[in-house]
Amino acid sequence: MWQHSFPQCAFQRFGEFRPLEILYEFEVPMIFTFSGEDGEFLAYLSAEDDETQLMRYLAVPANQKLIDELKTGVKTVFEALNQPWLWIVDIAYSGEIKTAWRVSDIEHIPDVSKPTKDAMLWPELMPFFSYRLIGEGLEKGRVPASVVSRAISGTTAAIKRLMLAVSATAVAQGRPEKWLKQLCDLPTQSFAYNSFEVSFRSGVDPVQSDMTGLDLDPYCEGHKKLTLALEWLMGELDTELDLTMLEVLSSLVPPSHGIIKEAEIKGQLVGSTVVRLKRNHTDKVRKAISSVKRESPLLATEGSIGELDKDKFSFTLRQRPNNQPELNCFFEENAYDDVSYAFFSESSVRVVGRLLPNRLNTLEVVAIEFMDVSD
Repeated sequence: MWQHSFPQCAFQRFGEFRPLEILYEFEVPMIFTFSGEDGEFLAYLSAEDDETQLMRYLAVPANQKLIDELKTGVKTVFEALNQPWLWIVDIAYSGEIKTAWRVSDIEHIPDVSKPTKDAMLWPELMPFFSYRLIGEGLEKGRVPASVVSRAISGTTAAIKRLMLAVSATAVAQGRPEKWLKQLCDLPTQSFAYNSFEVSFRSGVDPVQSDMTGLDLDPYCEGHKKLTLALEWLMGELDTELDLTMLEVLSSLVPPSHGIIKEAEIKGQLVGSTVVRLKRNHTDKVRKAISSVKRESPLLATEGSIGELDKDKFSFTLRQRPNNQPELNCFFEENAYDDVSYAFFSESSVRVVGRLLPNRLNTLEVVAIEFMDVSD
């Protein structure tokens, strides 16, 4: 049982300290709610001592909103306990309250006796992907909009490119296009201000996936590709990456100047590790991209959009000069209005982009412009 010097307080406010709703249990209730004189509380098992036959809990005020946020992964267990009112309560194995103390700050609790800052109530609530930007002055109420925008747009771009890298296999296996879009447009789970961090849930509901007979193979393949790319970035893998995976990394590494000095990624997509990205990694990615682009120069071509896939953000470019074969073109969401207008107006377009490696007649669009817009 860990030692402390907090002031004792009356423990009658905690009532009989009997679980009202058990949220996590392993042999004994470890996280649960209970009712006391002042209302509902949340308890967390901090330590247990067989010699003294005592269990030590951390207790904080609770309400239904807090419990719902715990159950849905909006709050971590640490965030739920990090409140102005915090108590230590020692309970005998018989269930009798022995002593209680008032704690001024959760930071005074030993690290081994409180949850880690990113621990969720249940393992399945662990974010699918978390992206943290680190820099001086990034505190709550002082985070510039540019940092928030970069955290969200960087993640969105990286996930989309990663899913693009595995989508050919997924489609070949019969995955519906709409489901693939769900993989990329991830729902936001939470924001945190340890610097600035945004966390995302999986784009696919596991229950829905089981009901439809679909599994998470694209995410599994994405995990493998991202793991290999990160091993290359950390110097643990001596191989070459294609342009798509280099651009995935480019969306995640920190900028080479400005307030953001480092970036951190974690979550189910990365695995059990936490990966810290620094500016030397940014330099490595940029040099590799420049090298690949020299070998894969921009391609400019013309034609008409004969088929548009709104879910996949792709179109088929037909009627190219000199009877050249059709191109399957992928574009960014911000180009959707131009692509849609060209499709419905049947306007000819000039397209600039790069052919994707290992994808026959597939172009990643960099720019698009109209050639014959009529009134």
